[in-house]
Amino acid sequence: MGIVGSVELAGTGSIVLNANGNATAAALIFDAGSSNLTQDSGHTISGTGEINVDEFTNSGTVNANSSGNTLLLETNSQAYVNNNLIEGTSGGTLEESSTTINNGANGIIEANGGAVLLYGGTISGGTLTSTAGGEIDAENNTNLVNITLSSGSNLQILDGSTAFANNGNNNDLITNDGTITINKGGSNARTGLGIVGSVELAGTGSIVLNANGNATAAALIFDAGSSNLTQDSGHTISGTGEINVNEFTNNGTVNANSSGNTLLLQTNSQAYVNNGTYQASNGGTLAANSLSNISGGFLTGGTYEVDANSTMNLPNGITGNAATIILNGTNTSFAAISGLATNSGTFKLENAATFKTTGNFTNSGTITLDPSSLNVIGNLTLSSSSILDIGAIGAQAGQFSTVDTTGSAELAGSLEVSLENGFTAQVGDTLTFLTAPGGITGAFATTGPFDVNGYVFDLVGTSTTRSLQVEATPEPSAAGILLLGGLGLLLVKRRCPSRA
Repeated sequence: MGIVGSVELAGTGSIVLNANGNATAAALIFDAGSSNLTQDSGHTISGTGEINVDEFTNSGTVNANSSGNTLLLETNSQAYVNNNLIEGTSGGTLEESSTTINNGANGIIEANGGAVLLYGGTISGGTLTSTAGGEIDAENNTNLVNITLSSGSNLQILDGSTAFANNGNNNDLITNDGTITINKGGSNARTGLGIVGSVELAGTGSIVLNANGNATAAALIFDAGSSNLTQDSGHTISGTGEINVNEFTNNGTVNANSSGNTLLLQTNSQAYVNNGTYQASNGGTLAANSLSNISGGFLTGGTYEVDANSTMNLPNGITGNAATIILNGTNTSFAAISGLATNSGTFKLENAATFKTTGNFTNSGTITLDPSSLNVIGNLTLSSSSILDIGAIGAQAGQFSTVDTTGSAELAGSLEVSLENGFTAQVGDTLTFLTAPGGITGAFATTGPFDVNGYVFDLVGTSTTRSLQVEATPEPSAAGILLLGGLGLLLVKRRCPSRA
């Protein structure tokens, strides 16, 4: 069907493209001279075939609904405009081929039980969504400009291919509430998302770097020209792969969560900035070669969390913490803080984590042990602004937090007590949380008694220890007393002999 000049498709009917399989040119809406095709709301073009005109404005529906076959959108002329719905359904594939599609405010490109293939060209604005097992794939240098990926939807950059976030000299806003996967098949083939100019990652979704093992360049967010990438709060980049751009400001989460593999942050230009969270979890390794948050041996701003059996590698030489450091679980590895000597930020040890200093340690910030162990090879100094939070799940050894020094301890600041759910203890139980064989001087500003969840603790000690002694336990609830009373009466009745 040849389009000459301006043609409008109105009404509530449909044009069915009925090509044999994927011979798309066998069912063709084509340019026959200065073609400008408009499809009105309520009208549909469906099936398998091809739309290839100079200009096309869609306010109706374009539906690739022929299972196993393709409906192709292609032009060598003006960009297409989508004000309503372009979709792949019923196992069909909607393919954009080297064509610019400018989505209006209500423009949607959807894989609804079918597929959408973005093959080159540019998708600008609008919403991409996948439902009912549908897939949206991108390859061949597809450009994504100011798009939104809806919640629960998936956009995948195919193995060995590249897509770009590129809005020329203007900022590019990618609002991702779903999942963008770089390297769909998890192969060794170089696969990437190129960043051109200033790009902002917004939304509550994630970008998953899906390289095969530690072939980090197989899942790459890379500089494609004056790149300045910002990840907003709520958004996550995770997996195994590489972020290698000129500038990167993280306000969200970067999580190396692929067991045995690495997420690498490196740059040959500006140092990266972390205002959010860098995390290594699930046995993964996060490695960064440059971080502006480290200056003069101090780590400032952001959160750095290392979970059980995981590793974080930052530039070495951190001796002071003014950020938030979390060691969560056993076998955490964070070599850059091995020489940590001062804390003016937040230092958390959780779930049986341990940390051993290489010398004296001074705290003017917050230390939270939940329950975990801090070992000071030297002297411990707690300043007047210090907060030491001792966590416990029970009164037996190994169930409560400890601070042990090889030298002395000078006390000041606040002592706090936190009890985990299920905590139990008896009156008279003693939790010795601080040991300093070189002697203890000074005193906590908070001396107790500490009333936590109905347990009352007194602060006691010797010249070399400080302990929390249980002085009272929670009173039974009124309902519990009534229940116990009822059970008692029942037992009495059962024990009464029957009358003759």
